[in-house]
Amino acid sequence: MSGTLRFDGSVAIVTGAGGYPGLGRSYAMLLAERGAQVVVNDVGFEKAGRGSSDNARAETTARDIVQAGGAAVADLHSVADPDGATALVQTAIDNFGRLDIVVNNAGVSISDDFDKLSEADIRLMVDVNLYGPTWVGRAAWPHLKRSPAGRMVNVTSGAFLGMPGNVHYGAAKAAVVGLTRGLAAEAAPLGIRVNCVAPAAGSRMSEAMRDDRPEYVSMIDQSSKLVAPLVAYLAHPVCQVTGETFEAGFGAFRRLFISRTKGLADDRYARALQQFGRGIVARMAGETSESDKAIAAVAQSFEEALADGAPAPSPELICEAMGLICDPDRAATLDAVEAAKLGGAGR
Repeated sequence: MSGTLRFDGSVAIVTGAGGYPGLGRSYAMLLAERGAQVVVNDVGFEKAGRGSSDNARAETTARDIVQAGGAAVADLHSVADPDGATALVQTAIDNFGRLDIVVNNAGVSISDDFDKLSEADIRLMVDVNLYGPTWVGRAAWPHLKRSPAGRMVNVTSGAFLGMPGNVHYGAAKAAVVGLTRGLAAEAAPLGIRVNCVAPAAGSRMSEAMRDDRPEYVSMIDQSSKLVAPLVAYLAHPVCQVTGETFEAGFGAFRRLFISRTKGLADDRYARALQQFGRGIVARMAGETSESDKAIAAVAQSFEEALADGAPAPSPELICEAMGLICDPDRAATLDAVEAAKLGGAGR
């Protein structure tokens, strides 16, 4: 491609965009700089997700965008509440008349041992980190369908791969990856693209582990700006990638993906697996009759495999084959989104 990626005429919502310094603010500022009209959402939580903070104000980011010549309004609704998410989307419609882009950035991280976090803190992290993108996405969906290039960018965290002291936070962020992939598969026929970003950068949440030294605040601001270009690309009509998760930070950009090893597999069971897959895809597409036929054929395929001498798996067999099952040199990407599209889901 050639030329500058612009967002003139597009309307974006960026949640959790009120913090200075902060990732959401960097996303909102860059989109506005490139011509988008931006709804800056933030409830003003302090660093640990409780109370309020003068450094986490949607009004501040919106004011800075307007002073720089852009268009923005502030929104203070909570994304953790379905009514709040609906009101947030309505803010975009009331002020700008449409909605094309949603960046689900709002997040809360409270670190402690697995068995020490309070129930209230666990629920808060799930409500904001998982239900936030869910409620905002549902409220925005009809408008993204009407957009000529609906785009959603969800924000996960490397903590979903496992991080001591962040079990519940990581679990909620892992669910965001699953939400992204499911939405991408469902939205593919609609032209909506849904992707996920795992930022490697300083943020208001990581700032809670430090003091407020000027050099540390500057690091957060600069590192956040290095993530924003990827978010902007994923939010642009030129982006045709969907269902993916990307790691971005300190000038590096990488794709994260799910893979499966070749593992232990007997080809004599392959027909049963194929029939099972066809049945599930047909059921997802609403083709009940075809699904019932395929599922019924699974039992017959099992009988044929066993009659042909295929071994019945046992714990002892699994134990002996675990090295083969886990062998990373025999891995292949597992792309559920592409499989669903090829299988006809959502037709």
